[in-house]
Formats: sequence, structure tokens, C-alpha cells
Amino acid sequence: MNQYCQRQFELFETIENSFKNSQKPSEVVELMEDYSHDSRLCLTAVSFLPTKLTAIIEKNIIEPLRRNDSAQYFFPPASLHLTIKNIRIISDPPQFSDQDIAKTERIFSEIISQFRKITFELRGLFTLPTSLAVRAYCNETLKELILALDTGLNAAGVPDNKKYASSEIFFGNITVCRYTSEPRKNFLNTVVALKNISVGELVVKKISLITTNAVCHPQKTKIINEFLLK
Repeated sequence: MNQYCQRQFELFETIENSFKNSQKPSEVVELMEDYSHDSRLCLTAVSFLPTKLTAIIEKNIIEPLRRNDSAQYFFPPASLHLTIKNIRIISDPPQFSDQDIAKTERIFSEIISQFRKITFELRGLFTLPTSLAVRAYCNETLKELILALDTGLNAAGVPDNKKYASSEIFFGNITVCRYTSEPRKNFLNTVVALKNISVGELVVKKISLITTNAVCHPQKTKIINEFLLK
């Protein structure tokens, strides 16, 4: 693990412990019973997972969890993604306009092609109060890309309105489950058993700018444009 990945690991741990101590170091999606019909939308940039990785996550993480608590909301393969950059958090009505989308699309087209593809190591679970995700580690290219996008978005008048635990350390994560109710004990025991699971590598070559809801439901997701890393 390189130095930046070590700092990402420490931030993952800090965020988890802070929430356990009733602190709120970053934004989280509120628990709800019906995510599929959630009308709240966000503007965000993601990398959708290839079939090989979705199959691994489905078999080794989602299926064991579902067996122990099928009432929770589990992401279908088509919805699994790694978040690269939030622009506007979920809200109804949305906190962005068509003009905001156009400005964001322009900034992305100018900046993303300047950066090389990013390789993420998918290893371990990231436990939050209302969701469960896979941790994704990478080098500082992600940080450089996010800061460049932030500079462009701020100048264009479309600043990211999400609260983050750090302004220097950035990591990826792939949400696999959102809670509809308090998880069962067997579910939580399975989370502990899978805590350090290794999933594999994700090489991000393309970033999708989308509008979607909290679970990236196919019927609520619109791809605005896609941008290639060099």
C-alpha cells in the first residue's frame, strides 16, 4: 500500500469511527423504505462497473447479505458504480438546472481528457449509518482530477455542494446496499465476516456525467455525456 492509499485507509477508518460516535463527518443519504421510487435527484459523475466485477460483487457480497436480510435495498448489477465526483446532492426539487448541467458538461469536456486512466483496488467494506459500500483505493491522480474539476466548476458557478470529511484525501467507493430499516443481527455479522474482502481491480477509462436518484435506479438515471481519460 503506497502512502496515499494508506492515508485513504486512515480516512475510511476515521469516517466510520466518527459516525459510530454520533458525529457526522460527511453527507449520507437518509434511510427510506422505497428507494426505487425515490424522486430526489442528484448531478454526479461515476464510472459504471464492468460485468466481471458486478458478478463478483453480486456473488461474494450481495448474495450473502441478502440471504441474511432481504428487506434491505441491494443494487442491481446495472446500477453498480464507483462515484468519481459529486456536483449536486440529491434533492426534490433538484438543486441544479439545465444551465448547470450544460456548464458542468463543458468543464468536464475541457478537463477530464487531460488525465490518465485511474486504477482502483477494491478491497474491504465501508460501513455507514444507512448504507454499505466497497472501499476503492487509488493513487493521487484521483485527487488531482477532483481538484481540477472543482476549480473549473467553481469558476463556472456550479460548485459541489456536498460536505466531505477531507479536502485533501479522496477515495472511491461502490455502494452495494442502502438500508430500508435497522439491519438484522445476522446481516451485521455477515458484514463483519466480509469486512476485509478483496474484490479486484477497476480501471476507470470513462467517466459518465449523470442525473440519478440515491440508488442509481435505471428508470431514474439519465446519462448526460461520457468522457474518456487518456
